[in-house]
Amino acid sequence: MQENPIKSVLKQLMKEIIWSRCRHKKGEKRDICCFSTRRGGSTWFMEIIGVNRGIRYLNQPFSIYSAVSSHHIHLLPKTDYGEFIHLDKNQLEELKRFCKALFAGHVVVNTPWRIWQHEFDFRSSRLVLKIVVAKAMIDWFDSEFDVDIVYSTRHPIPVSLSIIRNGWGLTVQAYLKNRTFMEKYLTETQINFCWDVLKKGTLLEQHVLNWTLENLVPLKLLAQHPDWIYVSYEKTLLEPEVVIEDLAFRLDLEDIERMKKIANIPSLSTKHLSTKQVRSLLLGHTRTPEQTQFLIERWKKDVSPDEEKRAMEILEKLEAPVYVYGETVSRLDTKLTS
Repeated sequence: MQENPIKSVLKQLMKEIIWSRCRHKKGEKRDICCFSTRRGGSTWFMEIIGVNRGIRYLNQPFSIYSAVSSHHIHLLPKTDYGEFIHLDKNQLEELKRFCKALFAGHVVVNTPWRIWQHEFDFRSSRLVLKIVVAKAMIDWFDSEFDVDIVYSTRHPIPVSLSIIRNGWGLTVQAYLKNRTFMEKYLTETQINFCWDVLKKGTLLEQHVLNWTLENLVPLKLLAQHPDWIYVSYEKTLLEPEVVIEDLAFRLDLEDIERMKKIANIPSLSTKHLSTKQVRSLLLGHTRTPEQTQFLIERWKKDVSPDEEKRAMEILEKLEAPVYVYGETVSRLDTKLTS
């Protein structure tokens, strides 16, 4: 149901008034950049980390689709489909200038505004940036700024099904038309394969291709950066305490109990974009192992084995087999814990 236009304007005005009162003074701990995929648990991870005292999260500050004002849009580099892949010199300068303003607290966008909630605070000393449209630049953020890097994934088929259900479009062409990206990460055979999927593949296959291209750079670079923190949506559902305690240790977070509590609350995006059955299970504080497994595997009822196999062959063809046919959890979880 679409929100009343007048109510929407008043709500945005209230947000901007509250944000104008927020104050940020950088502390000793590094800010955090969380790279993820839309409908991949990105908001959930951001909120789990952001619940710590002194931390303020910024929800997709680089996305033109979630920009809060024309001024916000004006500050961002203009790119194909809003994706940051390989930017030219002027675009990089724009992005760097915007990032510096964010980290300094001079620009406050898409941050908590509900002042009546217990977790809200006008002051912060550490920032968490949820980044969905710039995964291909993960190493640039790592080298340009003194930040902690968190990279998360969720199985591409449920991600794709959720995106399709919500009627969101593809960003594939932004990658296939970026010469530097193609030359660096794809062979000519792989490029031809991608175009073939885009032209002849099913909608599910096209979105799985989208997921793979979006995640190709961090997946290729992850092994070279042991300091980057990898976490999967599936493992966080299966072993929330293990994941949260690891995040707390590596990111120097102190409010572990608050993190565990927020892990059992559906994220803001889940409340609006997931089914009622999923929301009720995510809200359950005492989920059975069977219910948790259902949350991870529920997508299987919507695709045939042949559809799953064809979709997962895309990851194999592009040499990014973090998830494979017949399995529902990330292979990186097994590799990192073995």
